[in-house]
Amino acid sequence: MMLQSLFSSETYNISFYKQSPAVLAIDWLEGSKWLNNQGFRESIERIAAFVEQHQPRYLLINARKLNFIIVPDLQEWYQKNIISKYVEVGLEKIGVVMTGEFVADLAIKQVFNDKTSLQNMQVKYFTSSDEVLEWLDVSLVKS
Repeated sequence: MMLQSLFSSETYNISFYKQSPAVLAIDWLEGSKWLNNQGFRESIERIAAFVEQHQPRYLLINARKLNFIIVPDLQEWYQKNIISKYVEVGLEKIGVVMTGEFVADLAIKQVFNDKTSLQNMQVKYFTSSDEVLEWLDVSLVKS
């Protein structure tokens, strides 16, 4: 199993698992607590660019360490501008590891609650990456 690290910062890491089906993994990091709305938007746009470039079937978002509340304006922006890109590349499933913080988790769920923009894409919420991978039915071996 080939794991390719695509991007790394204090805020998040992006990795690509080149198996079939391909999985793009986003791991939010402690540094996300320094994000402002503009920084969050730029991060999400960069992630979307990697999704477009690598065209994975699945997206694994590990938000456990995401120290950022996605405000309603940003939720709406995400639905309008980002989810459509995910649908276009044929993303089938998004598995999200939640933070465990009520307000932060609620905000994440609100990003993905617009069934119209999601079309046939499935989104589910979990407490660990392992559970996500089980749901996606892929086994990732970190090299």
